[in-house]
Amino acid sequence: MNSTKLYLKMSYSELNAFISRARTDTIFREQLKTLNPLEIINFASLSGFNFSDEIKGRFINRWKGVYCCPKAIEIGNLCPGLVPKG
Repeated sequence: MNSTKLYLKMSYSELNAFISRARTDTIFREQLKTLNPLEIINFASLSGFNFSDEIKGRFINRWKGVYCCPKAIEIGNLCPGLVPKG
């Protein structure tokens, strides 16, 4: 596996771990509900998650252009601050 594919796999494994924690940890999930995209990235980092620049960019841009992605929909449910307006 080349380094780019490994990096992407690691990025998505962090995202999947974040989703898993948000699904199962009520306190963690409740804290996410009121955060904006930058606050979510900071909170995730403080919680031990190491998101790639790609994932951070998707959060900051509120998944614009990829909102049909199943992960984006679940993230939107867990982190309402990431749902695009309109």
